Amino acid sequence: MILNEVIMTNRKHFTRFIGLGLLCLIFMPALAVSAQSNPEIIRWLAPQYIAQGWFPSISVDETDSVYIGWHGGTDDNELLDLLWLDVLRPGETFGDPVDVVFAAEGGYTVRSALDVSTDGVVYAMYRTHTSHALSNAPAERADSAQEWKQVAHFQNAAYYLDMVVDRNNVIHAISSEQGVNLQIIDTGKLAENALRERFPCAFCSDLIYRRSADGGRTWTSPINLSESIDGSERPDIFEGHSGRLYVTWDEGADWYISQGEYQDVRFIYSDDGGQSWSDVIILSGNELRHLHPTQFSLTEMNNGNLMAVWRYGLDTDRRIYFQISEDLGQTWTEPEPIPYIVADNVQDSELDKYELITDLTGAVHLFAVGFDEASLQGPALYHITYIQGSWLIPSRIYYDPDVKRPEWPSAAVGPRNDLHVAWFVRVGDGVNAADVGTLQVYYSSRTPTLPDRPVLVAYAPTATPVPLPTRIPTFEPTATILPTLAPLDTNTNVKINRDQYASQTLVGALLAVGLLCGGLLVVTGFRRRR
Repeated sequence: MILNEVIMTNRKHFTRFIGLGLLCLIFMPALAVSAQSNPEIIRWLAPQYIAQGWFPSISVDETDSVYIGWHGGTDDNELLDLLWLDVLRPGETFGDPVDVVFAAEGGYTVRSALDVSTDGVVYAMYRTHTSHALSNAPAERADSAQEWKQVAHFQNAAYYLDMVVDRNNVIHAISSEQGVNLQIIDTGKLAENALRERFPCAFCSDLIYRRSADGGRTWTSPINLSESIDGSERPDIFEGHSGRLYVTWDEGADWYISQGEYQDVRFIYSDDGGQSWSDVIILSGNELRHLHPTQFSLTEMNNGNLMAVWRYGLDTDRRIYFQISEDLGQTWTEPEPIPYIVADNVQDSELDKYELITDLTGAVHLFAVGFDEASLQGPALYHITYIQGSWLIPSRIYYDPDVKRPEWPSAAVGPRNDLHVAWFVRVGDGVNAADVGTLQVYYSSRTPTLPDRPVLVAYAPTATPVPLPTRIPTFEPTATILPTLAPLDTNTNVKINRDQYASQTLVGALLAVGLLCGGLLVVTGFRRRR
């Protein structure tokens, strides 16, 4: 009798154990899939050398074609200042670079900005001598120099520039221009030396805004957005997820004329396509404002919040900080250091920038040159993602210990949430494009995280635009006959991004296992009590 009870008890325990084992076997494949969803699937490709040159710009169009522009010379004449372009079509490799614009001769840095309209036109804004100009070409034939035509020229420009084409194909351009401060200051009859002594930044640049709704043929009257008596540099103009326009810049110094000092970082926004602008919003660095923020970058998150990233202008504190605003910059969280990396020293980053973008799923991506926080190994180009309130462990995109310093990352998001970034490296003491081989442009990309979407085989031309007066009261969207891309389907099964989904999948699977195992224990316990 006692032996039978022991056997029955052990049988019940054995049955319970077998049941739990079977449940674990059922869920093991799901857990294995979750565990294997890692950067082997979503990863950065090895850096690809593009050409000799520096200060690249990048854009990706709706067909997922990648356009990279940069300043370079030729093998025969390094003093030629040319805007070069290379194009990467889907499923192909980069072709031979093409010098699409002769900008100047003699070592005038050709700063540039690229963007592509929805009707298939590539626009390039660039520096030519000490002015700025805009040229364009059909996207399908952008790699042919004969297709590029200059459509606008802006006098009195200085060094920095930026440009964006919005969703309605309106072009928004920013130029740094000298001499504008003299219109703000009551100079009287001061001689130039006395003027410089009284107003050290009297000849520093301000940021001038223009827009065109007809492909660059006519423009609105220029508007001074920064409107200060100090230097305003490193501007960035972009269109947020909401359609709002933002312009950001560093205030205080003017690197081009070696005047002024870092003060703070600023931005301004427009809710009506550039017809009117908000008051200037200033981020001063809070308690350490005496260190003066610089190297400012801003992005609009998918929930409407803003994220700002900057570093201080003194090497006393080389951490990179971020802040978040939920009310369009009226109030901000306290500055918090971004983990894992620290900034490059100030002297080596005078012409560098941070790139901050929000992808199609709402993740925020920072591209920054810096050093590993633990080992201080660097400088290297890092990519670090912010999602669900946390910064993930960064990916090191580029590092070369042989005296190669990466600089000026420019990034763009493709239609399948693929990320693309271009940058240049200084080899040794390379300081300008005439130093053959000392400045090199590189490119890398991260594999898509969204499923394939309809790919446009060709662009359809828009209707011929009607010439507009100088001042534009309203903007009408440019009509196209392009197929409308389907909205993102959040229920579509895609390869899991470990950064975003792996932890959730793992926790969900473990919770399901726990609930079912708990249910089995209750059932077996109930039967035993019977």
